[in-house]
Amino acid sequence: MDNKWMVLIGVLLAGFFLGAETVGFMIGFPTYNVGYILAAISFLGAMILGTRRN
Repeated sequence: MDNKWMVLIGVLLAGFFLGAETVGFMIGFPTYNVGYILAAISFLGAMILGTRRN
């Protein structure tokens, strides 16, 4: 896969994890901040993949 697609997937995953964390917080589900941690890891991974050159 091209690096652009990997970055897009990483950013979209980060958005999904943030959204899931927000929904879980709104309905009172105990998420233990796992969504924020996964979003940060996904976003950092996307940034690292975006800076690499083939």
